[in-house]
This record gives sequence, structure tokens and C-alpha cells, in this order.
Amino acid sequence: MHVGDWWFYVADDAFISLRYADRLLSGDGLTWTDGPPVEGYSNLLYVVLTAIVGLFGLDLLWAARLVGLVGAVGATAAVAWPVARHHWAGGWVAGLGVAASTSVALWVPGGLEQPLVALWLALALAGLGRALAHDDLKAGLMVWPGIALALMCWTRPDSPLLVAALTLGWFLAAGQDRKALTTSAVLAGIPALATLAQVAVRLAYYGDWVPNTAHVKLRPSEAHTDMGALWTAQALDNHLPLVLLAALAIVGTLPGEAARARVRIALPVLFAWLSYTVWIGGDIFPAFRHFVPMVVTLAWLAGGGVAGMALRWRWAGPTLAVLATAGLGWMTLDQRTHPVVARAHNEQWVLLAADVGQVLGENFSHQQPLVAVSPAGAIPYASRLPALDMIGLNDPHIGRTETVGSGWLGHETGDGDYVFEQQPDIIFFTGPKGGARPTFASEKQLAARSDFAQDYALVRWQTAPRRVQEPTEFAPWVRRSGVLGPTVSSESARVPVWLLTEHAGVLDCSDDGRFQLVLGAGDAVGGSIALPHGRWVPTEPTGVDVDLQPDGDLWRVTVTATQPVTFRQLILRPAP
Repeated sequence: MHVGDWWFYVADDAFISLRYADRLLSGDGLTWTDGPPVEGYSNLLYVVLTAIVGLFGLDLLWAARLVGLVGAVGATAAVAWPVARHHWAGGWVAGLGVAASTSVALWVPGGLEQPLVALWLALALAGLGRALAHDDLKAGLMVWPGIALALMCWTRPDSPLLVAALTLGWFLAAGQDRKALTTSAVLAGIPALATLAQVAVRLAYYGDWVPNTAHVKLRPSEAHTDMGALWTAQALDNHLPLVLLAALAIVGTLPGEAARARVRIALPVLFAWLSYTVWIGGDIFPAFRHFVPMVVTLAWLAGGGVAGMALRWRWAGPTLAVLATAGLGWMTLDQRTHPVVARAHNEQWVLLAADVGQVLGENFSHQQPLVAVSPAGAIPYASRLPALDMIGLNDPHIGRTETVGSGWLGHETGDGDYVFEQQPDIIFFTGPKGGARPTFASEKQLAARSDFAQDYALVRWQTAPRRVQEPTEFAPWVRRSGVLGPTVSSESARVPVWLLTEHAGVLDCSDDGRFQLVLGAGDAVGGSIALPHGRWVPTEPTGVDVDLQPDGDLWRVTVTATQPVTFRQLILRPAP
């Protein structure tokens, strides 16, 4: 039910993962675009599982959401069921602690790996809880928790921090003796081997020790630490009822467990991960997504504490269940209006980006233009065209550019000169609507070049109504020459209509999604076109007046309809 409230949401970065999954299924490997491979994702197992589900014909976005839903429901069950076997109230509180958190619920449809991280961590904690009740600790008890943690390391590259903290917590809870040391070694050893294997594959395939995303997003600075401290404090405050319920583990202890054993396991995890979120600067996405591991840990503590108290005092179970339900229900309602959560409502531009990408793919699949974007998710995925990530998550050169470490987290990198040298055929400033005003570093550096406006035209195009239920205008920069420029031969020059909306007019889509110009009598369109010198005479279409005037090294073309006309190219021939 909670997930359903946020089903409208999907993050643009989710489409980066989907593009990798799509290309993997197409036989192009774990790559984002043609050329040397780069690891622009940070969720290997999530990408692979999504691709596996996609093998059965399910749309990849739905496949990713299915993986997320299985992860979230599985995490809820893994936290709740072992505690419920001792007392129903503890299981209810533990499960509700996960289900009531918008940090978990929103990221099921959001399309990133947090629900899967929650599942692996919940399974590991369930295994450790089971081991706490054993009188004779054996290394075999750590195999399944270790495997769960290994899968978590393959899901997110920063998971080894959670593994190290969880191992320390287990050692403290298990008695700090030789058996505790042996079992801790097994618990840490399995995910360590998995991580080393992934690093070896990464070095062989991508030639890097860490994902390229780490070069972009890990930019420690005083400013980022301040942002991270604020983000972490807000996340804790946003989950205050769950934090208070988790504190019951100090008092409540399950049968067979040492007093406060769960607290000893959880405290290093909470401290290490919250310190990490401060250090990295928090996160820019809605609903505190990096807080998901803490939600699972706090719910695990809360369930154990409530069950322990319920077993000690008969009245405690129903009373705490009612109070927890009220508190967690209030938490859910309060989270809905929190600015960091409500931000999800402002990201519906992602659906427009998918429409824009689909229009580009339908019109330019034959030409295969290079598309340069800053939000590098939905447009590249939906278009399936060659793409250049101007922020650098999927570009190793831009991802390593220097920054001052005080801008928008994960969006500071850029190199406009490098982008210009790649000669992209289509460039979007800011987002899917494009426009003349740059926002990110590469865009600002491009706009500052004296030769940019000479080589690129800002045109106005329009989508067909699909995910966004009405046509929407967008304004990319298009390279005047290259694969989208005029086709010139000794007999003619064919000017595509997508170059003719620079000075006036808007490009329309036909019923089949193809670009066309639809003009009524007296309507005019025009653009500055790169054509060879000489005199040109228009031949097609009929029913228009064409005015050609020299414009520096270009030709300024104005097409005025003398009658209603629809056409897809302007054909000129050399004058005799």
C-alpha cells in the first residue's frame, strides 16, 4: 500500500542502470555507449537481476520495479519473521518499521538498488540474530549471513563499510573471545572474497579500481560535510519514532541472547554509516535513500526490543504494538510532507525526458547522432542512440575533472572543451526541455565558447503525447553540419526540417512519431544553414516561398507557406 502511493516516481539515474541492462541484453556488454567501456553504475547485481527478469520479455523499468518490490517485501519479512516466532508484537513492530518508511517505499518504483540492499542486510541480521541464540558458536552459522553480505557488496560498492561495521558489532556481541574471532573472520571473509572478485573483474573490464561514479560523487570537502551533517540530522529526525522504538532493545532481550547483544551489533553499523553519509555530503535524491540500511537496522533492533519486553511483561506486547502502530503511522504521514520527500513530486520531468528520448530514437535511429546530455538517464535509454554524459558518470575523462567541492553533489564535474571536441550532434542544456540557458559546468563552458553558436543552432521541436499526455516543446542545440546537417550533392541540397525552427516555428510529430513541419497559409519557419557557396533555387515542397540570404559563412533560410503544407525536407538545387 505504501509503495502504491509513490508509484508515479522514477529517478532519472534509474535509466542509467536500465541502459546498461538493455545493452547487456542486446549483446553490447555492460556498457553505456559504444567505445571503451566505463562503469557508470554503482549497482552491479541490481543491473544483472533486472536484465535477467527482462529476458522474459518484461519492460525493463517494470523489471527493475519488480526486483525492488521483491527486495522491499523480502526485507520486511526477514526482519519481522524471526522475531515474530518469539512474540507477534515484536514481528509486527519490526515489519512495520520497514514498511512505514518512505525511504524504502519510494525507492521500489524509484528504480535504484536500495530495496535490494535492504533485503541482503535484513537477511544478514536475521542470520546473526539466530546465531546469538546458540550456546555453541560455530563458523558454519556465519555462512548464510556472509553470503547475504557478499550479495550486498555486489549490489553497492560502499557496502564493505557496512560489512566491516557489522563484523565489529558481531565480535563485540559474541563475547570477544576466540570463537567470536573465528566467526567474525568467516562473516567478513565471504564478502571480502566477493569484493576482491568484483574488483578483479572491474580492473580487467573497465581498467579502474572503483566505479566511475565514485570519481564523480566522492568529492569530500568542508562544504559537503556540512551538507551531509544536515542531511543526516534530517534523516534521523524524519525517522524519530523508529529511532525511539529501536532504543527498546536496551531493555528487551530475546531468549538465548545476551543482554544488549543486538545493541552491540547495531551501534557500530549505525555509527559507521551515519558518519559516512556526513562525509559524502548526504544525497540529492528524495526520501533519504541512503538511510535505507539504517531503517533495516533500527527495525531489527525495535522488533527484538519489543519482543523481549513482551515476553517479560504480558501487558507490554499489545501496548507497545498499539503505540508503535500509532507512532510509525504518524511517521509515514509526516514524511509525506517533508521537503526532502516531497521533492519526488518535482521530478516528473523524467517522464518527459523518456518521451524526448523516444522521439529522438524514432527519428534518428538511421543517422545515429551523438547526443550530449547532463541528466544522462531517460533520454539516452529511451533513444538508444550514442550518448555523451556531460557530467561524467559515464565518461572517465569528465568524471576525473577537478572541482571546488562546494556545488550540487554529484553534478560539479564538467569539461566543455572536451565535449565540443567530441562534436555531438544534439546537445541538451539543463534537462529534457533544453533551452539557451546553461546550468551545469560543461554547458556553461560550451556556451562561453565564441564558436559554439556558429556551429550549433538552438531549435524548437515537439514531442508526441505518450507518457506526458500532451505534446511538449523542447529546445536542443543541433550541430549545423554532421549527420543531422544538410545532405549536399552536385545535383541538390536536402535540408531536413529539424534545422528550420531556429528563427521561427516549432517542429511537429506525425502520427508515426516522425518529425514534420505543418504550416498554414502565411506561417513561416527558418534557420541558418550550413550550405556551400553559390546560388540555390528551391524545388520542393510546393506551396511555399523560400528566401535565402547569406549569413556570414551560413545561409539564412526563411520558408513562408502560401497555402497549407506539410513537409519533411526542403530541397534546393544549384542555380544554372
